[in-house]
Amino acid sequence: MSMYKSIYDEYFKIAEISFRNKGIDYINWKRLKAQGIAESNLDEKVVSKAGAIGIMQVMPATGKEIGYAEHELYIAERNIFAGATYLLKMWNKWDMVDIKAERWKIALASYNAGIGNIRKAAKIALKNGFELYWASIAKFLEDVTGKYCKETINYVYRVQKIYEDIKEVKDE
Repeated sequence: MSMYKSIYDEYFKIAEISFRNKGIDYINWKRLKAQGIAESNLDEKVVSKAGAIGIMQVMPATGKEIGYAEHELYIAERNIFAGATYLLKMWNKWDMVDIKAERWKIALASYNAGIGNIRKAAKIALKNGFELYWASIAKFLEDVTGKYCKETINYVYRVQKIYEDIKEVKDE
């Protein structure tokens, strides 16, 4: 039995469908769940200091963009769907990255730090002769976000680590 067993697994599985419908098989429900664990430890009521809400830590403005009022982000199913929708949007912004594992890490970083910050760091990396990999972007992220770069770098690592821990766990 997984220490991450969740009453929300069905919602993550439903959210995965939005990726499959777009031909994206890399983002499965366990990757989404790993993100939810990293974001909030699957706490639907938590609100960050920045105002991000629920399991996927969705900002009210992002929720509104997706079509949810702020109060709806406290509903686990809608929050998970909003987070997955936003991650899909970030994934699509990095279509020039062919390696799916790299694209996932860059999409996660964009979800966490904002697409603009990650694009700026990517631009600096490319200008310095690096290829478009997460490690290259992370190397220059401090130039863009200062001390906050550590939060994003740790976030991406943590989501990956949690995914590694849960990917082999059999569904119950």
